[in-house]
Amino acid sequence: MPTTMDVPELWSAAWQRSDPGPVDLDLKRIVDRDRLRLTLIVASEVVVVVALLGYALRLMMRSPTIESALVFGAFVFFSLLAIAFNVWNRSGLWRACAETTAAYVALSIDRCCARLLAARFAVALALLESVFALGWHFVTGWMIGDPLSDKLRDSFLILLVVNLAVMVGMKLYTQKTRRELERLRRISAQLGGARA
Repeated sequence: MPTTMDVPELWSAAWQRSDPGPVDLDLKRIVDRDRLRLTLIVASEVVVVVALLGYALRLMMRSPTIESALVFGAFVFFSLLAIAFNVWNRSGLWRACAETTAAYVALSIDRCCARLLAARFAVALALLESVFALGWHFVTGWMIGDPLSDKLRDSFLILLVVNLAVMVGMKLYTQKTRRELERLRRISAQLGGARA
């Protein structure tokens, strides 16, 4: 069974042995598998968002204060921001516009571009959430008379480690996706495709 990394080579071979019109069945299976992977990603994101919102709501209900309501509001805001981006970013990525090899490569190029944009968004969202969390700890510390508390220092260190991990992970993911995108664009150019 061909892997995702073999896809560009399979398409190249298919195009060289025939015209780009009819779709090769192996290529169709690979593109369909990518759609299944996209569906599983969406499902996992829904589970994570529901779990986080449920946890934040539970915290707010246990101690209903203005602070807990603001934290819950922040969870809702960041969740809605991520959901809105993902819905917009994934529109048009579910099916090819036609049952041709050229349409499948165009869809794969669009999926690569969407993954690159999602990686940039993930880093930006992590940084935005970190700024909010640090600001929150600073303000609540200031309200009790200790703006540079141990809680702020601990939060800063945790967020620093998390954000570095996110950035390194997204850098590796982006490099892999860019290599795949370049191979797809070269193959599209062999066909004279508009996306080269």
